[in-house]
Amino acid sequence: MEHVVSFRRLDMLKGTPQPFPYQGSKRYLANAIVPLIPDGVDRIIEPFCGSAAVSIAARQTGKVQSAVIADINAPLIDLWNEILKEPDRLIAGYTYLWNEQLSNPREYFKEVRDSFNETHKTALLI
Repeated sequence: MEHVVSFRRLDMLKGTPQPFPYQGSKRYLANAIVPLIPDGVDRIIEPFCGSAAVSIAARQTGKVQSAVIADINAPLIDLWNEILKEPDRLIAGYTYLWNEQLSNPREYFKEVRDSFNETHKTALLI
């Protein structure tokens, strides 16, 4: 007997915040994944978290009370730590970058990418 999971948009996920776009994000798959979390699970662990789309969706829907996110990408985890612990500092850094790129976005992107590759500063990752 084949188990078929129906895929439908969860209304309660509309407007779920995503702090940044991420290549390979599970944001659209969260609609299929979250309903598979058994009732009574208090915490999920999301390895390869990326943008933590599943954890955010599971918390947004009230399916779990907490989530642990993990990823081998150290600068990404540094970014998450800054989002959670020092959001104002990150916002200030990103606001500066956004305003600086307005005159020549393509060239500025290349400069920021090179700088990130050298320094791994979290605001530059976004």
